[in-house]
Amino acid sequence: MPSLALGFIALVFVACKSNNDNTNNQTANNSEQQTVAPNPNKMTNAAQIPDTNKKYKLHWLPPTYDDADIIANRIAPPNGYERLPIKSWTFGDFARHLPLGEVGTTALKYDNTPMPNQKNYAAILNIEVGIKDLQKSAQSIIRLWAEYLYHVNRMGQAVFHVNNGYPLDFARYMDGYRPQIDPAGITWTLNADPNDTYGTYKMYLVLIFQNTDLEALNEDLGPAPGSYNDIAPGDVFISFGNQQDGHAAIVIDVAQDKTSGEKLFLLAQGGTPAQSFNIPSNPADPSISPWYKANYGSSFKTPMATFYPAQRKRFKVQ
Repeated sequence: MPSLALGFIALVFVACKSNNDNTNNQTANNSEQQTVAPNPNKMTNAAQIPDTNKKYKLHWLPPTYDDADIIANRIAPPNGYERLPIKSWTFGDFARHLPLGEVGTTALKYDNTPMPNQKNYAAILNIEVGIKDLQKSAQSIIRLWAEYLYHVNRMGQAVFHVNNGYPLDFARYMDGYRPQIDPAGITWTLNADPNDTYGTYKMYLVLIFQNTDLEALNEDLGPAPGSYNDIAPGDVFISFGNQQDGHAAIVIDVAQDKTSGEKLFLLAQGGTPAQSFNIPSNPADPSISPWYKANYGSSFKTPMATFYPAQRKRFKVQ
């Protein structure tokens, strides 16, 4: 589907690398949701072998980005706190290795105009947003989770609901099947060669982005287990109704007080209109900004939303 690929790159992502490794996976029938377990003996194009400079080879960036700019190196916990130990190749590990733009980078809308209230943005992630109003709040959360799955060789487990209530999986898409999305369901037709490259993955993601919203994203999430002290990277706060379009933000890091055990968390988000991926500041508690207290009581407020404990969710596919 060359026209779709070009449209995707032009409208959503830019300057992205793909290569020619292919993976064959079992095809699922139309009525089933299929995920494919990763093959640890085949790294394919989502190579996850660390080198001396960069642990994750981020496919949307040239390899020359500065490793000093990753979140773990740029955003320190407040005094007295330390980052929680985390396992390699988990979402939290991936998120800590995401690079940030230069200090002072302006938060931009998709049309390259500045967002208002720049003080609301503590840092900008070095992830392109595209030139159309497509990669909004829900899509930004999906993008980050989907990038994690791809970069740890679990792209076959990428399954996201679209706004007709049905799941759309990459396992069939990379086998060459292409979906027709209708209100009554999804019909798959085999009309392409098997391909699991990053370029094909982006073509799949643009279909998700064009057909998703916060309610569809919520179908991919379940209640996060435990209490506030169990907050973890990958948890998603998602709200409906109390903002014009609702909002979602994802936990990307957690730190803990060395003495009391009190936890803090760091958020990342996009927004509506489509805008720079960003780490929001914490105007309610500048002393720990951009971190937020895990024990926030009945609610906590970010520059874009107010969130409540019941709105903390977690992706069903972990």
